[in-house]
Amino acid sequence: MLPERKLIISSRDSLSQRPVYQSSKPAKDWDKLEAEVKKQEKDEKLDGDAAINKFFSNIYSSADEDMRRAMNK
Repeated sequence: MLPERKLIISSRDSLSQRPVYQSSKPAKDWDKLEAEVKKQEKDEKLDGDAAINKFFSNIYSSADEDMRRAMNK
């Protein structure tokens, strides 16, 4: 029989906080993991077409509306 997991609700519970469940596994910091993955993606060295696509994607994402319209022409 599997152990029953219970939801622990703190008195400071709000919509911005994630629910905490009892578990035998150590807790993972998902925000930290997400930040590490984003950093790895940013530092990744690409070759050929992938590098060019990433370069233009970065320019497009940081551009204002007028520059985006010019790039789409």
